[in-house]
Amino acid sequence: MRLFKEFYERNEKLSFAGSLLISHPSQSEGYFRHTVILLMVHSSDDGSLGLVLNRPLKQKLGDYKPELSDSKLASVPLFDGGPVSREQLILVAWKQVDEKTLKFYFGIDESKALEIIANDPEFDLCGFLGYAGWSEGQLEDELKMNAWVLKKSPALLSDLGTPKAWHTLLTSEGPKMRLLAEEPDDPSLN
Repeated sequence: MRLFKEFYERNEKLSFAGSLLISHPSQSEGYFRHTVILLMVHSSDDGSLGLVLNRPLKQKLGDYKPELSDSKLASVPLFDGGPVSREQLILVAWKQVDEKTLKFYFGIDESKALEIIANDPEFDLCGFLGYAGWSEGQLEDELKMNAWVLKKSPALLSDLGTPKAWHTLLTSEGPKMRLLAEEPDDPSLN
């Protein structure tokens, strides 16, 4: 972590949009415990916005918006996107372009979503209720305090749509993170 901290402090103006934020195991309480967030917008000057990927709601868009129950969008899965504006629906489409590149459409409306899936069925489409947001400099401060593990986004984001994604990603960060990720919630069980 120290190396990341030094790298980050030398490159504070870099945008981390498109990266994953994995909550550090020290975040043992609160909303962000065991979350994986796709950082959609990042600016140290203007703030950041991301979507929680690993909190499926076990609900489809057609359930949430009955007027879409006969639409091609009815089966779009919904996720708890974050604690801000939880009543706001955010539609996102993405696809793997190559091994290192993802193409995103963020915050699209229903007609654009229908157009995307009609023209290119390789796109995954998901709906998020709410989002995670940080004001100017807030995320940078949290990164400096090691509240998050920053990771390049993998090509297959759909694999992260389960509660187990946090554990899987964190354990891939090396032995120390594996040990921390596998700590029991109740230390007396250790």
